[in-house]
Amino acid sequence: MANVQALVADWLVRRGATLRSATLHGQGPTRDLVASLDGDDVHVEVTGWPADGARTHPTTIAGDWFSGAEQAAVHRRRAHPKARIVIALPDTRRYRSLTEQRATALAGAGAEVWFVDPAGSVQAR
Repeated sequence: MANVQALVADWLVRRGATLRSATLHGQGPTRDLVASLDGDDVHVEVTGWPADGARTHPTTIAGDWFSGAEQAAVHRRRAHPKARIVIALPDTRRYRSLTEQRATALAGAGAEVWFVDPAGSVQAR
């Protein structure tokens, strides 16, 4: 999970963003990044992929983590109505499926979704 956060942070900096804060040891599966990019405040909820050997199937855990990131994005939208609100996820079939299933709710919350591949490429949905 911290790897996804580091990849997103690096990607933002390469695009000229100034990182203002990064939560390294938060509760739960999400990590936060706050940056300034092109004059916009960007609040990113970063979620990783469950480790192999988890007691619950990784796709089930990923669903719970996605829901947590979605709820956090809704709260951030309320707290920062003019900011760009983003959920950054590893580029997996499961997270892409969840994003499609929740597209209407995400749009209603004004939340973007970024998919991150292992090489650090970030693709907005």
